[in-house]
Amino acid sequence: MRALKRVPPGNPTSLQGFLDQTAWYRAIDGERRRWVASRMTERRLAPGQYLARGGEVATHAYSVLEGLLKWSLCNRDGREVTLSSLGVDAWFGHGTLLGRFPRHGDIVALRESRVSCMPQDVFDWLLQESLPFNAALLRNINHRLQWFIGSFSARTTMPVDDQVARALAGMFHPDLNPGASRALHVSQEELASLTGFSRQRCNRALARLRAAGVIATEYGAITVLDTARLRAIGTNGWPDVG
Repeated sequence: MRALKRVPPGNPTSLQGFLDQTAWYRAIDGERRRWVASRMTERRLAPGQYLARGGEVATHAYSVLEGLLKWSLCNRDGREVTLSSLGVDAWFGHGTLLGRFPRHGDIVALRESRVSCMPQDVFDWLLQESLPFNAALLRNINHRLQWFIGSFSARTTMPVDDQVARALAGMFHPDLNPGASRALHVSQEELASLTGFSRQRCNRALARLRAAGVIATEYGAITVLDTARLRAIGTNGWPDVG
């Protein structure tokens, strides 16, 4: 990745600000809205710090206010597999609360991050009382399931360049990472961690995408120039003529 001027990250979101811009929260009446807000908490994470570990009994669901996390698990041979990147406004962990089973995989911060935490009792009340919350929950679970299915297929059928393109496309998925912009603030180390490939191998894939006019790179940032083509490569691979 070429070293040019640093691109600053976006403005951080407060916990209350996050709630205020959430449709299901705005649909609750005033008294219950204050109760939900009073029960929500915020957690700060340092790079490499775990938010949750696989096998733990879930007590909260989460949303990313600032930073970048990854959701991963280890195979029996010890090889790590990344399930999803978790950027600003990513909403996750609700399926584990819904099923009341141990959490699958680890969730770890790749950079300094802030996460909102929704406790089980708030989740249960919203599940019983809020149609907008249920609608948002179903959309989120459906999109994440589709992403997981596609990721499994990609890891077994796609070459490295296509998998790197898919990882980038996932970082600004409009439903799974709705707070992301076309300028992705991601370092070489973070991208390597998300893909499971070395920095050098990721850089070769980025160079190919850059040469094709799909992305532009600056120090600490990747700007997507052609979202449709990036998503197509991450789904179907490079065309034979490419």
